Amino acid sequence: MQNITCNVTKCPTQPAPWHRRGFDPLSRPLRERAAQKPRPVFDSHFPDACMGRNGSQPVIVAFEPRALPVRTVYTAKVDHNGWFADCEGTGDRGVIQGAIANLSHGRMLAGYHHTDTGEWVLFCDAVYTEVSEATGMADDHARVYADQEQEHDAKFRAMCDAENLVESHITDAQDAIAARNTSSRNRQWARDAIENLRQARIECEAATKVYGA
Repeated sequence: MQNITCNVTKCPTQPAPWHRRGFDPLSRPLRERAAQKPRPVFDSHFPDACMGRNGSQPVIVAFEPRALPVRTVYTAKVDHNGWFADCEGTGDRGVIQGAIANLSHGRMLAGYHHTDTGEWVLFCDAVYTEVSEATGMADDHARVYADQEQEHDAKFRAMCDAENLVESHITDAQDAIAARNTSSRNRQWARDAIENLRQARIECEAATKVYGA
């Protein structure tokens, strides 16, 4: 796993109006609704926030910090600026950063932020009162999600490479077939080109299945 060694900047947000209405994102009804499919659950106060599940864990998801039903949310202050989301470590798919959200009474949630998509994900199954504990868990959430994204990216790249190889063999086979009647060497070239194309298509089909699994 590669990571970026830069400083982390805090992302302030506006105080949320639910604090004056007694709204709590960890209330039992909302936690129970997390078992259902992702959909908006915060009514008119936070129409752009959704609650769903990440595996077995309930999460709150939004694409703007101000859309989250928390006091503030910011990227965790650790010794790096995130985990690469791409398998080659180029940063072309952004990085995954740990995120901490402040609730009322010194409580915190941990999650992650994807810089490429702008997604903020907060896990609701655990509440923290110590910043150090929340920071460590936030970085763990970011690392786990980055692992998943890197695996997904590797499968996608493998599928694209397989598709490009098929296209290359198609062109070679077309040229070989067109020239097959000019000499015995070209007839052998055509047979080899057709076999190479057949094998490339098998590998492409396998790579596509792996990516879609």
